[in-house]
Amino acid sequence: DTSVVFNEIMYHPATNEPAMEWVELRNQMSVDVDLSGWSITGGIQYSFASNTIVRGGGYVLVALSPPTLMATVGSTNVLGPFTVNYGVDGDWPVAPDGSGVSLAKRDRDSASGPAENWTWSEQVGGTPGADNFLPDTPPETRLVPVDSTWRYDASGTDLGTAWRGPGYPDDAWASRAALTNRPVPGLFNTGLGANGNALSSGALDPHYLLTAAAQGVVGTNAIVMLNNAAWLANDATSVWIGVNNNGANNVNAGAYNYQTSFSLSGFLPATVRINLTTAVDNDLTNVFFNGLPTGLATSGFSAFNPPLTINSGFVAGTNTLEFRTVNAGTTPNPHGFRAVLSGTGLAINTNAPLPLGPTTYYFRKSFTFSGDPAFTRLQLNPVVADGAAFYLNGVEVYRQNLPPAASYGTFAVSNVVSPTYSGPIEISAASLRAGLNVLAVEVHPAVDSTDDILLGAELISTPLPAPSVALAFNELSSSTNGEFWLELANYGTNTIQLDGDVIVRDGLTDNEYLFPAGRSIAPGGYLAITNT
Repeated sequence: DTSVVFNEIMYHPATNEPAMEWVELRNQMSVDVDLSGWSITGGIQYSFASNTIVRGGGYVLVALSPPTLMATVGSTNVLGPFTVNYGVDGDWPVAPDGSGVSLAKRDRDSASGPAENWTWSEQVGGTPGADNFLPDTPPETRLVPVDSTWRYDASGTDLGTAWRGPGYPDDAWASRAALTNRPVPGLFNTGLGANGNALSSGALDPHYLLTAAAQGVVGTNAIVMLNNAAWLANDATSVWIGVNNNGANNVNAGAYNYQTSFSLSGFLPATVRINLTTAVDNDLTNVFFNGLPTGLATSGFSAFNPPLTINSGFVAGTNTLEFRTVNAGTTPNPHGFRAVLSGTGLAINTNAPLPLGPTTYYFRKSFTFSGDPAFTRLQLNPVVADGAAFYLNGVEVYRQNLPPAASYGTFAVSNVVSPTYSGPIEISAASLRAGLNVLAVEVHPAVDSTDDILLGAELISTPLPAPSVALAFNELSSSTNGEFWLELANYGTNTIQLDGDVIVRDGLTDNEYLFPAGRSIAPGGYLAITNT
């Protein structure tokens, strides 16, 4: 291998063979490489033109049909065409031979020659011009979920600072969750009245507005319909709607859009999920959510189609769903739309609200941590109204909308009208312990606040890779010598403390050596140990 190596090969595409055959080269260096005059020989024959540059750490694609590959993947850095005569020697992976996946190098920095360094791509079509595999992501652990139950004190008493520590007695404190999972109100199925009961044919659906129509009046409410004999039958949970009252009638071909809205007041928008189950004559071509296309589409009227899901893009106030449908020009040519909607999300808990009046509310949440605190990343994702200070085992780790050195009587900086997530924020893990921990929070209202205070928080841990050990056995004396010795070397950049470390001889005769307190090896240093 040179500084520019083979990284991925598509030699037998599942379709459009051979126009989709390509080879990917990667520049292993951090500087640009000029490929002028270079050539690929062997199974592929291709010579690079003058001024062909591959960027440092970048890729270059050589394809049998460059226009075909560029049109398919949207890349412009495609060279070719090449001529090809693949061999069959070697124990290579068989999956890339016609299944649609590519032959991909396991580790982009490994040698290209050995077959064991190659596998098949995780996705059909490969990853031309990009990394073969995404790096492994360390698993996250939610030490404190956002809807956790917290112990709290709202007595209006100044508790000083002792309450922040892990050993403070909070058994007598009350407990509650600030957030709870609830159904989203205001989501109505088609053809239902305000009371949730099915409407009669010819009635106007109060929840669905006609926003585009090849027949009928745009801006008016959709009409509840008798179902066509071929459609899924109306029932008490939902009814067909359209631009006339009978599914047996023909309707002009064209676009018919239906819009409904709902409010997420009191919800955390980031936690909401909406499920949509629809039937349509003829096609649902897209669902626009808050004015943006989701790409969700389906067709069919004899039964409900598979559910569609929206789990992002929500706002705290009014949200809109617009179902864009098309009636094809068939004979006969009826049209109708039917939808069943449901959704849930975390909302502010209004049961047993906290009393108004105190200028400081105290909260505590215990949790267990089973990892290594020294190699852990902590993130806090708070939902607060109005201001708060967070303490991990008595040590302050984060402050939001609260002046420095706040006391019991300190008010938050400003009133938070629509609380939502303000993170995630990376916080120090220095006070994290293996075993039992306590996250303590003091919450302060703003001076002009007229609503309840709120505390919700996610505490998330992610393991970090432990640094490699830079301590090694460097030299040993012969075992036949009367005096035996060995030498340790610190080849790292930091001093290594050896207090309590043990050298173990595990064999016919077992033995151990325990390093005394205060023994260490400086960076680049050595330490000899003898039996005398």
